[in-house]
Formats: sequence, C-alpha cells, structure tokens
Amino acid sequence: MVTLALHGFLGAPAMWAGLEGELVAPWSPGHGPSPAPLEQDDFNAVVDALAARYLPVGGARVVGYSLGGRLALALALRHPARVREAVLIGATPGLKTEAERRARRASDEALAESLFRDGLVRFVDAWEALPLFATQRALPVSLQARRRAERLGHTVEGLAGSLRVLGTGAMPSLWDALPGCEVPLRWVTGALDEKFTAIAREACAVCPAATHTVVPGAGHDVVLERGVGEVFLHPCPLLHRRCRWRRAAMCGMCSVRCLRLRDSHPTHRSPPPSATPMEEGAGVEGAVAQVTVIPSSPR
Repeated sequence: MVTLALHGFLGAPAMWAGLEGELVAPWSPGHGPSPAPLEQDDFNAVVDALAARYLPVGGARVVGYSLGGRLALALALRHPARVREAVLIGATPGLKTEAERRARRASDEALAESLFRDGLVRFVDAWEALPLFATQRALPVSLQARRRAERLGHTVEGLAGSLRVLGTGAMPSLWDALPGCEVPLRWVTGALDEKFTAIAREACAVCPAATHTVVPGAGHDVVLERGVGEVFLHPCPLLHRRCRWRRAAMCGMCSVRCLRLRDSHPTHRSPPPSATPMEEGAGVEGAVAQVTVIPSSPR
C-alpha cells in the first residue's frame, strides 16, 4: 500500500527516512528551496489538489506531522474513498470558532510579515524558542543542527504563503465532521506535549474511527525525538463499529473493511478466534477512544 507522508511547517521530506514500503513524501506546499507558487488561496482547495496529485484511486495510507497532520486529516475527511488510514502526529482538527480563527489569522499574518521584515534566520530563531519545542533542546547537538538546517532550507515567500493559506487560522474547523468519519484515524502525540495530547483525546472521544497512541518522553515532534520506528513499529488496537472485539493491526485494513461493510463484516457476527473482548465501557458505540501507550525505550 502506498504511504503519502506530509511533513510539518518548516520541515522537510527527509523526516520520513526509515519508513518502509512504497513511500511518497513530497514537499508540503510553500516549502523547499524552490517552492512552486501556491496556485490555490483556500485551504480546502490545496487539500483537493494534493488528493488529485498524490492519492491513487485504490487508496493510500496518509501520514502527517503537525501541518502535515492537519492536511492528512482533511484528506481523510474530504476524500475518504482514497484514504485507507490516516496517522496524525501532533495534529489538530482546527479551531472551533470563527473568533478563534480570526485571531489566529491575524497572528499568522504577523508571522508572515516578520519573515519579510526580519529574514528567515531570525524567524527560525524565534520559532525554535517556542515552548512547544522546548523538549528538543535536550536532543543531541547533531540532531538539533540537522533539524535547524531543514528549517533554514526554505524561502521567505514560500513560508509566508503557507502561513496565509494553510495556517491554523485559515483552516476550517473539522470537529463537526469527526463523528461521521469512517476512515481509521490514528492520533499520535508525545506525552510531554500536553496541549496536543489533550486535543487528540478530545477528538478521539467524538470519533468512533479514531485511536490515540501516547509516546512517553516525547514532545510535539515524536518522529524527531523518538524516531520514526516508535510511531509505526507498534501495533495499534483498532476498534470495530458495532463490535465488542478488537485486533492488533498495523495497516488498519481490517478496520477499514469493518467500518465500510458494517454488519456484513464477519467479525460483527462472531468474534475471530484470535480476538479478545474489549474492556467494559470501551465499545465504539459509546465513543470511548482506545489509547495505546508505547513503553519508554532508548532511541
């Protein structure tokens, strides 16, 4: 199965090095040393363009971090027939009210203006000083230097366009669409990233198709801080709609069939031999999210 992997703001496709299988890892819109001008001035239009260019008719797994996670979620909700599973690392369904989005658009516009006024180096300095990335300061110097080089490998014009078109303020709220989502969603957050862990828990509580993996000892960028294997080499218990049973699955295919075929899926009529009953109160119909905690281990 094809995996479409989308990096975050100021990131690069190189963050997905180590992912196995058929991998498509493009520059996110507005990023890279020579980004193409954003042809769309609307968040959803960019999402639709990504789907048209990168999602095969047979479907793909979509993986995204931060900005890439927001794009991955929008792809799953707007193009469910072409997304088999979405893995959302440090992602949010957006801001809930127009007042919040308006304030964030103003903040993102100020950031875009600061890029032109102060230059990329000072912008990256301020970005790296944000509390959200405090845990990265404990990483090896070589790893910090590599990530800083990636952050400096963009253009002012491209990043400003990304902020204005794909910033959280420009993104429509996806909260209302979560309860009806039938694409398996796997949220992944670092335990030290309290803000996005709380967002993931709230999202999973209203989305029957969602699960949540918490990675101890990691902050916002789980892939940078713990390695890509910590996100993808652990089985994810995926829940079945109308079913009290679960299986450990890596790709989510069983859950996709269960969610799309519903009562016609054999596991709805009788549990598979390898299945174990879920804990009382953890049924999907009650919209209680399954949370997997990955044990701590050295990189």
